[in-house]
Amino acid sequence: SDTSSGWVAGTKGAMAQSTDGGHSWASKSSGPTTSLNAVVSLGGDTAVAVGTTGAILRRVSRQQPWTTVTSGISSTLQAATVTPDGSIFAVGNSGRILRSTDAGLTWSSIASGSTTTLYGITFRDSIGLIAGNNGTLLRSTNAGTSWSPVTSNTANMMRSVAFATDSIVVAVGMYSATVLRSTNAGETWAGVYTQDFSRYNSISFVDSLRGTAVGSAVDYGLPPTVLRTTDAGLTWSPAPLPPTVPLAPATIVMGLWSVRFDGNGSGILVGDVGFLFQSTNGGESWTRHLVGTGLSLKGVSHASDGHWIVAGSNGAILESTPVPSSVALDNETAEPSSFLLMSNFPNPFNPETRIEYRVAGSLERASGSGYQVSGVRSESGTPNTQYPFTTTHHVSLRIYDLLGREVAVLVNEEKQAGIHTVTWNAARFPSGVYFYRLTVGHFTETRKMVLMK
Repeated sequence: SDTSSGWVAGTKGAMAQSTDGGHSWASKSSGPTTSLNAVVSLGGDTAVAVGTTGAILRRVSRQQPWTTVTSGISSTLQAATVTPDGSIFAVGNSGRILRSTDAGLTWSSIASGSTTTLYGITFRDSIGLIAGNNGTLLRSTNAGTSWSPVTSNTANMMRSVAFATDSIVVAVGMYSATVLRSTNAGETWAGVYTQDFSRYNSISFVDSLRGTAVGSAVDYGLPPTVLRTTDAGLTWSPAPLPPTVPLAPATIVMGLWSVRFDGNGSGILVGDVGFLFQSTNGGESWTRHLVGTGLSLKGVSHASDGHWIVAGSNGAILESTPVPSSVALDNETAEPSSFLLMSNFPNPFNPETRIEYRVAGSLERASGSGYQVSGVRSESGTPNTQYPFTTTHHVSLRIYDLLGREVAVLVNEEKQAGIHTVTWNAARFPSGVYFYRLTVGHFTETRKMVLMK
């Protein structure tokens, strides 16, 4: 199969495929409108997604729709993984553990001995580990057939667990002692990072030494948190995202929900407001990609055949399209190739919300029929002068009420090409539906938001 393709999942049955290693994403419907928390690829075209109320979706071909599979439970499923022998495990609320040995077609329950919520699961050969609420850590030595609790020495919520080597494994969770480390494949654990009170939601290792953990902001209005290790989880240091990542409104704690690496230094991390970042150097630095949604993306994994897999909120599907080598990528180190108005966050909101938009790096074509990436070169390598070049545009971003009356002007000025964020404080406006419209030249896009006091 194509080793640069992969899938992203979100709420309301949303799915997204990447066919160029995660550089760009386009929407595609998964069918059922359920909230999806995880999606795994089994190689080839077969993939399985899990989510709320025991939802399990499955598809065996990119040309066929996703179909609902009976799970036999109504509890929310939080995470999923594929074992070395090809079995799929899913874990979730009320201590639920499900297993499929036929590529997700049928499922059976396995006793966990716990009634708490289970958030993360991983395997290394026949050793399996599960992380859950109230400091819960479960361990299996027989490829997941049975599970036993191990002492974590913490009562905090544990949300994710990952192997660095056959013997070294790290679990992450909430508040003090949020990072636990084991040197005997999960039999015993010790805290190794207690310097902040963040909630770490996910962890992944590039190799036996380098790993990244991501999580929610320490407090309201602050950026989400990223930690990085280069010594197999023994020590950790903050690894900030690019400075262009917008801060959350003062009433919101913004989070990153999942991170995964492919073993070759490439990784994807996802989070709230459609955050999707890519690293090509083992997590040392990250580049943001706009995926055209403001939904929360909650889970990501990478299968052996190269499929990137993400899960999030409101069920949208994004499918990437190949990006020609002569065209700059839509990220924070290259000028955007198109205009885009993102969903506001939060929505509904009270009283503040953030609106993000992207300004392209070129003028519209002389005919007024479209836009062209700035700096495009011909096959000979010479600059393409067919279209005029500029890095600024006059941008208008205005707010309208339900009757179409203009109530606020947020932007009305020249803006550089790139990603921009503006805040609207609606404290003096009544509750209701409002619309915000971005206008740049011949480009216009309008979205809806709800002020709920």
